Amino acid sequence: MRICEYGCGREAKFQMKNGKFCCSKWYASCPSFINKVKEIENRGKFKKGQKIHSKEEKEKRKQRMLNGLAKYIRSKRGPVTEKEKEEKRKMMLDGQAAWMNKFQQNPSKEELKLREICQKLLPYIELGYPVFRVGKGKRSYNIDIAIPKLELAIEFDGYFHFCDQEHIEYHNRRQKEIEEDGWKFLRYNIFQKFPTLEQVKEDIQRIIT
Repeated sequence: MRICEYGCGREAKFQMKNGKFCCSKWYASCPSFINKVKEIENRGKFKKGQKIHSKEEKEKRKQRMLNGLAKYIRSKRGPVTEKEKEEKRKMMLDGQAAWMNKFQQNPSKEELKLREICQKLLPYIELGYPVFRVGKGKRSYNIDIAIPKLELAIEFDGYFHFCDQEHIEYHNRRQKEIEEDGWKFLRYNIFQKFPTLEQVKEDIQRIIT
């Protein structure tokens, strides 16, 4: 059995363009690579082209927002221009959204119920799990409910996902790009009857087998 050459110790199933063998279709999905990114984040160092902040910087940003500093600065600068909107949009698409969503504190009631069900079934789930996709033209995302060991993403689509065609196309493209890294998706939405614990269990077994 060939072992992943990126250090995770799992079976290598895919060969990269550089000739190395990896356990995932894209080396950024390898647990070893993800752990290295987390170590860099904890040390407070920055990688070129990535928005990775130290814990101290995150706390400072949080306090500034709580103190209303951001709102005060905006009021002094005046209304947001179209150029600023476009720059903000590019930042979000380049992966900053994946970092910011880790601090989401107001998930929907349906998502909270789904989280509780998943935690009963699988104690090793992670919430707001970041998927860093490094490379030119690659976008980083975060997964609402992730099971990294199985590379399985579980999400609930609320009204926001279907409010217009742009959002529908974005979420379809997002899922496709994450799946290219070897992940599998289990999705529920507002137009379906909310799943029971048994149904979620059966759906997970069906997808991973």
